[in-house]
Amino acid sequence: MKTRTIFIIAVILAAITTGVFYYYMNSMSFETTIGQKTITVVQTTQPVSPYQTITSQMVESVEIPYSESYSNAVSDINQVVGKIASTNFAEGEIVLKHRLLDDKDQIEILSHVIPPKKRAVSINVSYTSSVSNLIEPGDRVNVLVTYAPNENAQVVTETLLQDIPVLAVGQRLIPKDKLRNEQKNGANDYQAVTLDVDDTQARTLVHWQSRGTLYLTLRSKAKETSETQKE
Repeated sequence: MKTRTIFIIAVILAAITTGVFYYYMNSMSFETTIGQKTITVVQTTQPVSPYQTITSQMVESVEIPYSESYSNAVSDINQVVGKIASTNFAEGEIVLKHRLLDDKDQIEILSHVIPPKKRAVSINVSYTSSVSNLIEPGDRVNVLVTYAPNENAQVVTETLLQDIPVLAVGQRLIPKDKLRNEQKNGANDYQAVTLDVDDTQARTLVHWQSRGTLYLTLRSKAKETSETQKE
């Protein structure tokens, strides 16, 4: 009988201890939350592709702990809806101001779409060297050069760069199918293509543009195998 009483008392004390600990932890959590500075930001509710117009269904406002790293985050959802994404956004990603294009009348701000540590370089193209002017911003291309090693040598063609993103065609940063109807007239006419490259690739393009003729080949947007990517 005595053992049973001791067991019951132990169970009661354990329950009381657990309750006190739970109350204490909740109190600490509440005090921490109350004392912590927060910030309202806009985040995506689904993946967003480059040059896609952001709708109200794609974003939401959330409150998160304050951090200086979010000083460039958009705080008002109305400042995001209707804007154009300049890069990919993953689901749940906080929207930063520099990754948005203001609107389709302000699409010439190239510096907004250049990735960090990359460079934008334009090359001259013709109707044929640009795949009949069918290359669009957001496409990926290979760059070929045709040149003569010397005056008496036959012309040769070599691949300079592979899988290079296209930032702009002419002065247009938006694919033709994303433009308003009144903006599509003449959208296929351009004499230059701007590519997203690093410093070494930029020097390669500048060097060979002065030595030969550059051609672009358009890569498929379908998922390629590792063997295909090496070609």
